[in-house]
Amino acid sequence: MIGATSSPNVGLRALVGALSAQESSIALLDVGDNCLGCAGAELLARLVASQPRLKQLRAPRNQLTGQWGKQGRGVRALAAAMAESTSLEVLELASNGIGTRDIGSMYV
Repeated sequence: MIGATSSPNVGLRALVGALSAQESSIALLDVGDNCLGCAGAELLARLVASQPRLKQLRAPRNQLTGQWGKQGRGVRALAAAMAESTSLEVLELASNGIGTRDIGSMYV
């Protein structure tokens, strides 16, 4: 639960900071089920942009569009980072309220 603290995403900030401080050889990162929210999606976008060897990012079930599914800036930042990445092959964002037109889901 690196996103669910009194200080939101303090764990994810530390992880992204440590990995972004220098180019790492990380190829797969799974941060599923961590309540990261919209701000967490923005942090993940920063990580994707800073890691040229990252091949898979898995972030299912993190409320990346906010608790009510209406915040899109983080997911858009993540999509833009993925579009610019030359290495990312898998971006798993299942169960984050993205891509459907159901009530409570954001269509990106």
